Amino acid sequence: MKKYCLSFAAIALTILYASCKGGGGEAVDLKLNLQPGSQYAYTMDTKMSMEQSAMGQTMKTDNNMIMETTYDVSASEGSNKRITVTYDRIAMDIKNPMASMAYDSKNPTAGDPALQNMGNILHKPFSMLVSEKGEILKVEGLSAIINAMDDTMRRQMSTTFNDTAVKSMMQQSLNIFPDHPVKPGESWKKSYNMSMNVMNLRMDNEFKLISVSNGTAHLDVQSKITGGGAMDGGEMESMHINLNGDQKGTMDVEVSTGLVTDSKLKQDIKGDITMGGMKVPLVMRQDIHIMARKK
Repeated sequence: MKKYCLSFAAIALTILYASCKGGGGEAVDLKLNLQPGSQYAYTMDTKMSMEQSAMGQTMKTDNNMIMETTYDVSASEGSNKRITVTYDRIAMDIKNPMASMAYDSKNPTAGDPALQNMGNILHKPFSMLVSEKGEILKVEGLSAIINAMDDTMRRQMSTTFNDTAVKSMMQQSLNIFPDHPVKPGESWKKSYNMSMNVMNLRMDNEFKLISVSNGTAHLDVQSKITGGGAMDGGEMESMHINLNGDQKGTMDVEVSTGLVTDSKLKQDIKGDITMGGMKVPLVMRQDIHIMARKK
């Protein structure tokens, strides 16, 4: 009996020693470390469903979009990276009870004429300066692309394809890194603002390092979303939007480069639109899948 007690004690001490020695795993320094001269292919697949309810009726709109982009790391400026960005493909599919439109730059003549202007941003590079922590410090070259379009296109594209809008899109796969090395089980927070047409959203994100395996860090993502917007209707009634919700998902990050190789995020947002004294409830659900690989 005494022998068994000693054996159990030895096992317990071994487990305790191993857990103390491991300390939850070694700390990793997650940061953007893409090397000059390298190219990366990014694909963002977004599926959005929006429901508006008014006078006992509900209208649903589905908006699916695929964007394929090349990141060309042209230079290092201190610890920052200068990245040339080129959109290679845009595909959109919009459906609601009143209309159905689709466009794919792979076959532009088959797309809806109302969406064909989206193809004007393809194969026209611009650049952004990004810190090692993923903060987009500067976007350059977009205004030249917009100014080269005719007046109609410029008006249509300037609200969705500008410095602020592009920065908002890019932040979801770049502005994610902690300001210190982290071990599995540790969390950190990052907040930023996103602008989409007339809407301004604040993202309060909490990232948690779950584990590291084969050079890839596996992260859990939990976010709170707040904000809204307003639009002057001119002769018509002005519109006000209030939104709040959350985002949950996972990210796989290549430790050596900071490349987000796979990210799956799900957003659930609720709110209302007020116009002409009428308040219309609004529900938005969005699935965002970001994938990246070295070319």
